[in-house]
This record gives sequence, structure tokens and C-alpha cells, in this order.
Amino acid sequence: MSREAYIRQALVVGFVVLALGVGAASAAAGGAAGPAGCGVVTSLKYTYAGRTTTKYAVTAYGVSCSFAKTWVTRLVPKIPAKKPDSTHPFPGAIPAPQGWLCYASDPLGRGANVVPKRAYSGACGATSPTPPKKIVWEPLFPR
Repeated sequence: MSREAYIRQALVVGFVVLALGVGAASAAAGGAAGPAGCGVVTSLKYTYAGRTTTKYAVTAYGVSCSFAKTWVTRLVPKIPAKKPDSTHPFPGAIPAPQGWLCYASDPLGRGANVVPKRAYSGACGATSPTPPKKIVWEPLFPR
């Protein structure tokens, strides 16, 4: 496995662990830190297989929906890094709020080695693990 793929996989695993930690904290605290379905934001147009949307579903863990929705609106248009450099620690990295790492994932689920053209779906995690904080978004297509 290449270094870039390893770093990306480690980040994705880290986000999953973070989500599980938030869920456990939520259960222990009576739901206070659990995931919040924040609804939908409007951002950059995304088209796949003849279907088009400008709507993105947002979920927040340990942060307000207002914070999550504001950042998702800003992050969707970003161009993910194709390879690591001085400002992008891994492929798929996108500029993040201070103290966070954000990653654009392939909304089509083609695997960790596919870097999308824009951040149509993705996740962000706070670099400080206490308390765990995470934002996740994905495109919503009309039915």
C-alpha cells in the first residue's frame, strides 16, 4: 500500500473510531453528544448519471448544527488535494476550520484511492479528541 493510501485509510479509520467514540459518549451521557441530523444545506451543483442536486445532508457530532452547516457550505466547493504537499497532509484533504482535518470522499464509493473533483461528500474531525467532534456530509438527490 502506498504512503498516501495508508494515510487516507488511517484518516478514514480515525473518523470511524471517532464516530464510535461519540456514540459511546452519547449513550453514557444520555444522548448529549450523539449525532445530530442537521438537515440540508445548498451548495455547489453535483451531477451523476443524469441526476443533479445542490442539496447536501449534514450530520454533526459534538458540535452545533449551525457550525456544521456553515462549514459544509464552505467546504463542498473546495478542490481536494491530489497528493500530499505542505498544506495538504494526504490526498483528498481540503482546507479545514482551525483545529480540524477535513477529507473529501468519493460520493460514488469507488474506494480510498479516488479523489473527487470537489468535496461533494466528506468528513471533518477535530484534531483534539476530547470531546470528540465530527461533521459528515453527502449529496442528496431528488427521488
